[in-house]
Amino acid sequence: MSIEEIKQYLANPGIDTFMQIADYKIKELNEAAEKLEKTKHILEKKKQQLEFCKTITPGEIKIIDRDDEYLISTLFSSSQNKIHEMMVHLKTVWDIEQYKVGCGSFISLEKIREKKFETYDGVYTPMTYFPAGILTDGDGSRC
Repeated sequence: MSIEEIKQYLANPGIDTFMQIADYKIKELNEAAEKLEKTKHILEKKKQQLEFCKTITPGEIKIIDRDDEYLISTLFSSSQNKIHEMMVHLKTVWDIEQYKVGCGSFISLEKIREKKFETYDGVYTPMTYFPAGILTDGDGSRC
C-alpha cells in the first residue's frame, strides 16, 4: 500500500474498508504466488533439459523414447545462423512464458532422409500451461 492509502485508511478506519484492503492484498499475493510457481516450474524444466543435454554426444543422431508432453510449434524457415530472426518471430507468436522454457528446432523427415540439415522447418517449445482454446474438443473441455 502507498503511504497515501494508509493515511486514507487511518483517517477513516472501518471493517468494510479493511475487508476491501484485505481482499485486494490477498489477490495480489495469489498472483505473486502463481508467478513464482511458474518461474519455479520453468527452472525445474531447464534443469531437466540440462541434465539431458549432458547425455548427448555432439553430431550424433539417435531415436529415443521420451515421456509424452504437449508441444507448441510454429512454422519458421531459417538457416541455423539466424537465431535472432527466430527469436523475433517467437516473440510475435508465443507468450513470453512459453519461450522462457526454451525451444528446439525441427526439420522435416524428408530433409533428414536427404541429409539437408541447413534450414529449419519450424521451432517448438514444451507447453507450460494450456491457454483457453488450445487442445479443446469444441465444448471447452480438454481433449
